Amino acid sequence: MEDSNAVKVLKTFTGKELNDLEAFINSPAQLRKRDVCKIFSILKASYPDFEKKYLNDEDFFNSLFPGENFDKKKLSLAAFYLYDSVCDFLILSNANEKEPERSFLLLEELLKRGMENSFYKLARKLDKKIIPTEYLLGTYFTYRSRFEDLMISYYSRNHDYKGFINSSIRRSESIVALFLLRLMRSTLNKYFAEVSYNLPARSELLDQSMQSTDLEKIFSLKDNNYIRLLEPIFHTYEAISGKKDIEKSLAKAEEGFLRNINLYSKEEKVYICSEMINLYDMNIREAQDAPKRKSLSIRSLNLTKIFIDEKLYKTEKDKYMQLVFFRNVVLTALDAEEYDWVEIFISEQYDKLKPNYSENMKNFCLSEIEFIKKNFEKSLEYLSNVSYNSFVFKRDVKMLLMNLYYELNFIEQAYYIMDNTKRYLKKTNEISEEDKVLDYNFIEYYSKLLKLKEKPDKADADVCIKKIKGLYNRIENPDWLMEKFSAMK
Repeated sequence: MEDSNAVKVLKTFTGKELNDLEAFINSPAQLRKRDVCKIFSILKASYPDFEKKYLNDEDFFNSLFPGENFDKKKLSLAAFYLYDSVCDFLILSNANEKEPERSFLLLEELLKRGMENSFYKLARKLDKKIIPTEYLLGTYFTYRSRFEDLMISYYSRNHDYKGFINSSIRRSESIVALFLLRLMRSTLNKYFAEVSYNLPARSELLDQSMQSTDLEKIFSLKDNNYIRLLEPIFHTYEAISGKKDIEKSLAKAEEGFLRNINLYSKEEKVYICSEMINLYDMNIREAQDAPKRKSLSIRSLNLTKIFIDEKLYKTEKDKYMQLVFFRNVVLTALDAEEYDWVEIFISEQYDKLKPNYSENMKNFCLSEIEFIKKNFEKSLEYLSNVSYNSFVFKRDVKMLLMNLYYELNFIEQAYYIMDNTKRYLKKTNEISEEDKVLDYNFIEYYSKLLKLKEKPDKADADVCIKKIKGLYNRIENPDWLMEKFSAMK
């Protein structure tokens, strides 16, 4: 029984949901399903842990069918009936919780039964509730289209040709808006998959659709409400299209987003902001020099500040701020040289992380700050309090330790952590191949740095600096390496 779908789904239920399910199962419609009440009653007794000792197939069968010989098929069938009832419950409870879904179902029934006055009154109320501040844009456009479908049927029955045409046009606009949204978002996702994860994402239909659609002309319709909502997504798409300057396109996307920020639901704000920040971060990594990296970091951080002020770092379902998000904010702020701001951010936000990670992340980030300030002993002190309970810390701590040991002239420790990091990179599958390339390149020149520290050679240092400049966006921490090689000269 422990591997049955019924048990697996019941493990996800809260106490209240379980009680509601019990009431549902005891309803007349469900009582017709064989053995559902009894099997549920037996399983409920082992909630919430559903320990294995209570779910032994033969013992369970004897409780459910006393006096009968064990029959695996009969037990599986009983479990299926319960699972089927649970699915019915989830569908019904979900429809009841989502007001539009419930209203749509009721409107369809009213229209079928000729209750046109009641239909129209409910439709007017629903029309006012389907607004973009309540839903993700995809859901909003879908609901608008679905609503106009019902209105078209209503107007057609009442021979109202003007109403029929107006609803038909509104439905078409919502369908087109949904198409544009899906087209641009799919292209963005395809881009992220190919560039960030090196995953081939071929789609001839998507590519041809994008090439055949004159988005620039469509988005010249500034007074259209749907176009206004889609504007930041369009400019974010432009940033990856290769047709426009990336920074200018992202600046337009930001401008459109901030101008219309009050039109979006919280979830949609998260989507739009995340897409822009991800693109900034990707371009920071691709920057060919320090000034360009700093310029992009400042822009990314300014957008991130809005993200934080609007509390967009987690959805309503998330209890904690994401660990990687917190880390990236700190590192971007350091690249942007916003040292005062980042210290305030750490002190005010670190307790929003999952408790078993919060102190580690705070100590790691403070170590990074002290390193930037050249307080190397203080940095090492903070870093010594970071435990490796996440892949984020494993990689980051090793890289920072290499820098610290060099700065503190701990040469033996420097060689040790370098070799340890190489072994880690060889074995781990916790980080991407792209990040491994960055780290391997860093280690190659870090090794040369250690050798030149013991036996300086200005010519070799010059050669290393030139090679690092050529590798700038394919090597971790290039500015620090070049600074150290330059110091040898």
